[in-house]
Amino acid sequence: AYGIGAFLVTAKQLRGQGEASLWGWWLVAAGFLTHLVTLSMVVVINQGQVDFNLSTSLEFISLAVALLYLVSCRVASLEVPRAGVVVLPMLALSVLASRILPEPHGIAMLTITSPLFIAHLVLSLLAYGLLTIAAILALMDAFQDHALKSKHFGRVFEFLPPLFRLETTLYQMVWAGFGLLTLSIVSGGGYSWQQHGTP
Repeated sequence: AYGIGAFLVTAKQLRGQGEASLWGWWLVAAGFLTHLVTLSMVVVINQGQVDFNLSTSLEFISLAVALLYLVSCRVASLEVPRAGVVVLPMLALSVLASRILPEPHGIAMLTITSPLFIAHLVLSLLAYGLLTIAAILALMDAFQDHALKSKHFGRVFEFLPPLFRLETTLYQMVWAGFGLLTLSIVSGGGYSWQQHGTP
């Protein structure tokens, strides 16, 4: 679903239409829901025990990025739909990699039951997701800035958003990402205090 969504979004961008592909959005939403249900079932079956290896981390972060992409596409003032050309293939590859990578067990088995730990995990994942999208927007910004200064405008340049709107979206994403990261540090300190008596 992420892969086909990426194809539809890219095809629409190449036709010079900057808004998000509706079919692409719904496909990504279907992929997100399937992804969410699958991960939730794994957590429920294991009674809250999650083995946080590289594969699991990739899955959780991909889930956060997908959610943020879907929500951001519905906000008209943000230039996130155009970033889908990079975000969606990355999501598809991340999910594929999480299935292919070897899964060593017993590295960091954690129990997801404490409300503070759940808050810490969700806030951290959302912060990583926002900062991942911000990093992609920063690369688009750097590419566009370089193209403007060198006066080398290629086909790619045509479906990039206006530089001002791109930078505004980028700064909003970075501010929100650091805000969430700060809250995740606070909730992590609270969980540590609850478990070990020290933040």
